[in-house]
Amino acid sequence: MSYFQNYHWKLAACSIISILLFVGCAAENEDSSSSSSSSFNISGTVTGLSGVLIIQNNSGDDTVVEQTESEDVSFTFKTNISSGSTYSVSVKLQPNSQTCTVSDASGTTSQNISNITIACTSSSYNISGTVSGLTGSVVLQNNGADDLTVSNGSFSFTNKINKGSAYNVTVKTQPSPFTCSAASNRGLASDNMSSVSIVCAVRAYFLSGTASGLGSTTLGLQFDNETKTLSDNGSFSFSTPVAEGGGYSIYIPSQPDNRTCYVANGTRSNVTQDYTDLKAVCWEYIDNVTSGGINDNVSQNGSNPQLVEFDSTLYSAWVEPSSSDNKTRIRVAKYNDNSSSWSFVDSVDSSELTSKALILLQLLRMLHNRFYLWKIRLLHLY
Repeated sequence: MSYFQNYHWKLAACSIISILLFVGCAAENEDSSSSSSSSFNISGTVTGLSGVLIIQNNSGDDTVVEQTESEDVSFTFKTNISSGSTYSVSVKLQPNSQTCTVSDASGTTSQNISNITIACTSSSYNISGTVSGLTGSVVLQNNGADDLTVSNGSFSFTNKINKGSAYNVTVKTQPSPFTCSAASNRGLASDNMSSVSIVCAVRAYFLSGTASGLGSTTLGLQFDNETKTLSDNGSFSFSTPVAEGGGYSIYIPSQPDNRTCYVANGTRSNVTQDYTDLKAVCWEYIDNVTSGGINDNVSQNGSNPQLVEFDSTLYSAWVEPSSSDNKTRIRVAKYNDNSSSWSFVDSVDSSELTSKALILLQLLRMLHNRFYLWKIRLLHLY
């Protein structure tokens, strides 16, 4: 009887232990499952947006927010955040004409986060600078209007410029006997622009140069208030003088059809002589044509050109698919003044490549890679 009772109690004890172990394992599995599923959404609302905004969480998980109507826009990041982990929402790319600010941007997750707000407002900036070398006064304009009479010293235009909009400060009327020249005077407003320099002097100099590669197209060049229209290869000159000690910048308002053009030696500061070495160079990137471009293979379309002027030599880099393996390559060529033609310098074994040009090549590749990555990220917006 004693043996039976002992056996009975041993059996009961084993049964209880087995049940407890089963329940314990089940609870552990349940806790583990619950813990693994404890991840939360990070979301919020964008107000006042006009255009496209790119935001990120914890320096990643880039999310594009686009305003297509007049209402507020909701967003949710694709990647959930595990319980107890931190989140930090920031703006990666601002809209062209606005500045967006994030509120309730960071914290630690213990539940779904939905109180993040991003407020976007239109921004506008001052355009200002300095005048030197002048006796008397001169009238300046911004974008062909907003007349402002100034003398030596600092100045600021009354009307502000919206973020991302163009500004172009010019001299409306030259104050005889002085010539006044503007430098650092045009661009896109990304902040208060205070670097405009107006230099005035009695002595002045003139600019001229040559054009090549125009083909049957017409090219427009802009210097101060003067527009020069070129329809043939050959020489050109500007009638607008540059004040001694001042600077100049020649720009192309719009590229001609089927051509990409660039003005070498088109920007200088502290001018102390006449310059005759301006070079308006145009060429074709193959695009629905079979000859005339600088691509290595005329059957392949080149894209994303980048231009750099280095040691008075013009270099161009672009992307081109290979005809043999269909892989994309970056090509680099330099412009030869004597023959008005391009030659490739993108082989490290080429005798054309000096150590400085190798550095240039690397910079071009880095510049292009940055541009190309952004293009991939924004491709679906266009």
